[in-house]
Amino acid sequence: MRLIFFILAINALTSSADITGTYRTIPPSIMHHFDVEHTYNGRANGNSIDGVWEQGPKVCAPFEEASIKIYAGVGQCCLAVKRLGNRYIFSKVVFSGDHRGELYPLCAHSVMERIEG
Repeated sequence: MRLIFFILAINALTSSADITGTYRTIPPSIMHHFDVEHTYNGRANGNSIDGVWEQGPKVCAPFEEASIKIYAGVGQCCLAVKRLGNRYIFSKVVFSGDHRGELYPLCAHSVMERIEG
């Protein structure tokens, strides 16, 4: 019984890794900051936007591959995030809202580095 609990606990940790921190592309054209209090700040092409974010396995259901949802301005963005070596891969899963808003350019596929967290 203890072994089953241990396996479930390990699986839960890896599937919901803490994403809080600041990430930027190389060269730095896009930046995401996920605050521990679930506030969000993003910058792309010299424009910035503030909002909130949430994380979880069903946050963007029915799009199960997404684990992060950002709400900012006139849009909502669902991203899948995974770590490969010392880089983070942000993959756009779905965007809803005004494609002319400040959030849309941030809801994109990108390879990023974590600069603080």
